[in-house]
Amino acid sequence: MRRVIGLAGVAGLAGLLAACGGPQIDKTVPLQDGVYEADSSPDEEGAIGHLTVTVEGGAVTAAQFEVIQANGQAKDESYGTDSSGEVANQEYYRAAQQAVAAFDIYAAELVEVGYPQDVDVISGATWAHDQFVEAAVAALQQAQGEVPDGA
Repeated sequence: MRRVIGLAGVAGLAGLLAACGGPQIDKTVPLQDGVYEADSSPDEEGAIGHLTVTVEGGAVTAAQFEVIQANGQAKDESYGTDSSGEVANQEYYRAAQQAVAAFDIYAAELVEVGYPQDVDVISGATWAHDQFVEAAVAALQQAQGEVPDGA
């Protein structure tokens, strides 16, 4: 049974965008076993999404997604704090940490559903979803035997 995460309108819009030509994996091409890694394009602040995915028996069995900021630091439990590591704005920190929590949810859902275009968007973490899908498509294209652009 699929979970619907976030607002129904956001999920519906994401499905519509995917149907209109967003990045997708051809489900008819088998996945080759192995461990694959890929990065997204940088966002407007220079952060990139990085995905490591494991394929066993032709299916995604493990995935880890993280976002690395332009300064090289991962967006983690400190994301949303000020330069001293303190929470100066509780609402901003809460929103930042909601996005960070989405990283693990996106990775877990990829294992559950198998294809990035089937991973639901989480309200408040749509930018992370875009980076996740881009990195997941690139990683799974490698698992399908495709050579990434620029390689």
